[in-house]
Amino acid sequence: MKRFALRLACLTGLVGLPWTAFAAADDVKPLPSFSEPAISPDGQEIAFVHAGDIWIVPAQGGTAHLLISDPANESRPLYSPDGKQLAFVSSRSGNGDIYLLTFATGDLTRLTSDDGADQLDAWSADGKYIYFSSTVADLGASNADIYRVAATGGTPMPVSDERYTNEFNAAPSPDGKSLAMSAGASSRDWWRNGHSNWNEAHVWVRRERGKGVAYEEITQPGAREIWPMWGDGGKTLYCVSDRDAQPQNIIAYDMTPPQQAKPAEGVKANAADGAKAKPPAKVVRTSRPLTTFKDGRVLWPSISKDGKTIVFERDFGIWRVPTTGGTPWELKINLRGAANAPVVESLNYTGGFRDLAVSPDGKKLAFSVHGEIFAVSARDGGRATRVTTTPAAEGHIDWSPDSQKLVYVSDRGGKDSGVQNIYMYDFGTQTEIPLTTAKAIDSTPRFSPGGTALVFRRNGTELRMLELGSKTERTLVSGLASVLPPFDNAASPYVFSPRGKWLAYIDSGRRGFDNVFVVATQEKDAKPTQVTFFANTGSNSVSWSGDGRSLLFGTGMRTEDYQLARVDLIPRAPNFSEDQFRGLFKDEMKTQRPGMPQPTPPQPAQPDRRTPEKAPITETPGDAPPESPATRPSTQPAKVEPATRPATRPALPSIDPRLFPTLERFDLADIRHRISLLQIGLDVDFQTVSPDGKWCAFVGSTDGKQNIYAYPLDSTSGSSVRQLTSTTGGKGWVRFSPNSGEIYYLENGQIRAVSMDTRTVREIAVQASMEVDFAQEKMQVARQAWQFLNLNFYDPKMHGVDWNAVWKKIEPRIAGAKTPDDMRRILSLMIGDLNASHTGVSGGRFGNTNVGRLGVRFDRPAYEKDGVLKVTQVLHDGPAQQAGIKIGDTILSVDGDPIDGGVDLYRLLDRKIGRRVVLSVKSAGQQDERDVPVRPVDVSTEKTLLYRAWSEANRLQVAKASNGRLGYVHIADMSANALTRLNADLDAEAATREGVVVDIRANTGGFVSPYVLDVLSRRGYLTISRRGATDAPGRIYVGQRALDLPTVLVTNRQSISDAENFTEGYRALKLGKVVGEPTAGGVIFTSEATLMDGTSVRIPFSKVTTREGKSLEGEGRPVDVKVRRNLGEGSAGKDSQLDVAVNSLLQQIEKEKAAK
Repeated sequence: MKRFALRLACLTGLVGLPWTAFAAADDVKPLPSFSEPAISPDGQEIAFVHAGDIWIVPAQGGTAHLLISDPANESRPLYSPDGKQLAFVSSRSGNGDIYLLTFATGDLTRLTSDDGADQLDAWSADGKYIYFSSTVADLGASNADIYRVAATGGTPMPVSDERYTNEFNAAPSPDGKSLAMSAGASSRDWWRNGHSNWNEAHVWVRRERGKGVAYEEITQPGAREIWPMWGDGGKTLYCVSDRDAQPQNIIAYDMTPPQQAKPAEGVKANAADGAKAKPPAKVVRTSRPLTTFKDGRVLWPSISKDGKTIVFERDFGIWRVPTTGGTPWELKINLRGAANAPVVESLNYTGGFRDLAVSPDGKKLAFSVHGEIFAVSARDGGRATRVTTTPAAEGHIDWSPDSQKLVYVSDRGGKDSGVQNIYMYDFGTQTEIPLTTAKAIDSTPRFSPGGTALVFRRNGTELRMLELGSKTERTLVSGLASVLPPFDNAASPYVFSPRGKWLAYIDSGRRGFDNVFVVATQEKDAKPTQVTFFANTGSNSVSWSGDGRSLLFGTGMRTEDYQLARVDLIPRAPNFSEDQFRGLFKDEMKTQRPGMPQPTPPQPAQPDRRTPEKAPITETPGDAPPESPATRPSTQPAKVEPATRPATRPALPSIDPRLFPTLERFDLADIRHRISLLQIGLDVDFQTVSPDGKWCAFVGSTDGKQNIYAYPLDSTSGSSVRQLTSTTGGKGWVRFSPNSGEIYYLENGQIRAVSMDTRTVREIAVQASMEVDFAQEKMQVARQAWQFLNLNFYDPKMHGVDWNAVWKKIEPRIAGAKTPDDMRRILSLMIGDLNASHTGVSGGRFGNTNVGRLGVRFDRPAYEKDGVLKVTQVLHDGPAQQAGIKIGDTILSVDGDPIDGGVDLYRLLDRKIGRRVVLSVKSAGQQDERDVPVRPVDVSTEKTLLYRAWSEANRLQVAKASNGRLGYVHIADMSANALTRLNADLDAEAATREGVVVDIRANTGGFVSPYVLDVLSRRGYLTISRRGATDAPGRIYVGQRALDLPTVLVTNRQSISDAENFTEGYRALKLGKVVGEPTAGGVIFTSEATLMDGTSVRIPFSKVTTREGKSLEGEGRPVDVKVRRNLGEGSAGKDSQLDVAVNSLLQQIEKEKAAK
């Protein structure tokens, strides 16, 4: 399957782009950012985070002192109840583990060591346990479970771990008998400002009653209520809420014994849908506001031990408010201490390169890394020469035909946001010259074959020609589909014909179909001509054939393999083998150089059948150097002396127009009939034609692996595709050497070259060294992130946010950022103001953990009481099950290291994935221990086993509830693999049921929803009967997937993105009823861009609407039967949503039977 090729909506009539004026770095007053405060038990001190370090300050404000500093990122400090220790999260050993600082000794203790990112939540009131949430063992990337670990160390144990349920923000009550928590679809995007169905969360209280567990929902649906905190000895529960679509504030719930109860929104009883369960009674808790902010966010609150004070983060500062009421205020904090800010860092890159360009003389390579341009020897590699030295980002490289100059793009616009101009560096004079200076976005410059002109893209919608001699510009094409940074750096966006007279380019037309156009480069006001007419939405590159008679390009659809296509601008003459044989007898000295194209023989005059609007297009010499007597091809045989005859073929200049015949015309009459798809048999990515015109090289994919292939364009080179590489790394930026003997390319960001003849790969070791000053670079990186969203966010009104004002607000905070992680946190808050799905910032350097998993779950009470790991669940096909470990067994040691209540099992399994590990195991009722060898798997594999167990339990539940009449399938996402899995799950058994329950709860999206809808919506119209066999539906008999059975769809608030497109399609096509909860309301096509420092930012760029024109972003897809699945159902073995779905579908089937 092909990844999505980004092409933004056409912005015809574009007058100007949304510019803003950036202040110069020296003009911005840096301001510090303070976050994640925690108040000490005595209420006298506050610990908080600044620049990835932990500081302490008096509770009334004043001078803050540095407490914990490390190159890693430290976060979420929490005091122990006795004030003697401080727990916090650090990235120093992984994605985020919990550490403990003892104040008296300064000792640090690591408490967790798993692969997941741990979120520290709370201490138990007695100080024995630390509660945290982690996604390491639940299904789905965003679903966390709540754990606790002894403050003295040991193996963390789950406290609340509903499958496919996100439980977080644990808060144990003062008496230790209850646990408050938040549960909802998302907890990771805490930085998002505003409400959405996706991030809605509710506060629950979990109470253990004997051997059972009871859950009470404290808050009402319709709000995001998080960070619960106990006060007044357990009589009040505080949390942060955005109820009634208001800004975040702190509210207080009365937790005293209730006076009355009334039914709440639980399982909706609807006789028509067969629901029999009654909704549970719910206590109605009264609440009062503690703060009343009119804007902004209240983040990461912490309450004092006596419950009288709450401190919280707001607007990059630390605030406090008394719980008895009153006006909150911001603490004034002065820092004393040196944060662990990075100094000027010396970097030596050996990979991560892009923008690879080969000089026409074949001697030099140019590339970019970390926003700078470098050049290096093509043969030897070695230490690269740095071409640019600016704080700006440079890229989009092209060599001049004489191999002496480079052109490139730089966004050094100064105070003007987004300005991107073209520069040229002359290696002979070692000087840089600005070529464009307009307040515009110029991108992807390309030299003409003769080097006298450049073509480039301006403001995403216009192709312009720059004459280098006169420095004049003119427009070649306007009204293109907009392509703006960072998506404007295509490897082959447009290409000159061999003589430079024509330019071929790809553009999106009506309905988003990508096709190839040509335009004359020397004619004033020339009109583009479309030369291909595919109804495909993707095309990744275009190339001219060596003789200039044809164009080759990649074309396809997102979910299909891209194909290599050719359009003949001049009808191809038949190639007779007899003529080739006769040619063997011609005087070799009177022929052209072997391998060169032959002139087209004169043809007899024919009547002109072309219509006026398809008149011939003339291709005459453009900016090719004039032919002098010294350069004009001689008509006499060349005299070559033996002493001067070259031993090997010399390197030819890249597409030298003098070596090709003059093409008089492009014949576009009936050109639609001269478009052909070449038989490649691979998913074709970027392609390019060799200088000698004999080969088309391309990146081809099969089984998800990319390699370099070559397709012969010349009959003398054979007819089969030639595979040149056979490695698994990602490949791109394919470039031929001038003599067509080698292909240069990037593999995982490193430079390689492969021989066309021997197919041997040559690694070109390159070192690109630079010094990076974060203090200078951070503003540029932040501006990139802001501008990429400014130019590409799908809503030009930026969701009603004054985006310029947002920048003005965060600009001084970026100036005050001390570390990259600090900067990225500020950027997250900036992006959060858009309140959009599919957004975010990621990056950073983390340690690496590789903890082996056994495929088991343990008895928490037994471990916390006796220190024994007693098995309560064994996953089918997991390491433990394969080794014969059973429920009730106890694991005593790992490779001889004994396990007790103070030993972390996962520390013992670190670096043990795929290795032989010996467990000492004791079975229940047995005295003897036995050694059991196992081979631990990684966490991803264990989650797959857990998913299979969960979906199989659901299948059995549906079968039981329907008395075997209904089948069940769950679709985890909308990927190509999920589609394959669906086809397998709709097996012979499911297809013979009376109907199927289709479950897309927690489906994370993708792109195959139309194909899933096809399978469900196809209806039979034929029956095929074969003698001696049972009848078969016609569609299935001929090989088309078609369920052709009644279905019901189950959704929840974790069904997001393409799962919502699927739900909308399911409803629009009236395929059946939708049961459960409305979907997330997060539907935008998005892409990801890499900033110059390696930070990634997600950019939503395309809006999705219904047939009625309503946007799917921000509003979940509705359901026909609303059913909530309450917290605790999973551990009790219940699923109200599935039960109602089964009853609803059975009712539908009975109605259809009655109607017949």
